[in-house]
Amino acid sequence: MLAAARSAELGIPMARAATTGISAFIDARGAITRSSPLYTQETLAENVRLVRVPGLYSMVGDWFLWLATLLSLSLLALGFSRARR
Repeated sequence: MLAAARSAELGIPMARAATTGISAFIDARGAITRSSPLYTQETLAENVRLVRVPGLYSMVGDWFLWLATLLSLSLLALGFSRARR
């Protein structure tokens, strides 16, 4: 499910191969199109369309992180300055 969330977040399809977990094909919107059960030997084949659906993180990037950090530091400095008065 984390691979599906990451695929939807970035807006790119994914072919996930796992030796002891669930192997799967995930489309650009995060929907699992084909998967194997846990702990089974299975060969999966699927056509993967190379499309890119713009996701929020791929458009915005780390700006939210930096703005949240700046806001937190500003509020922390404001709190310290009011505590000194």
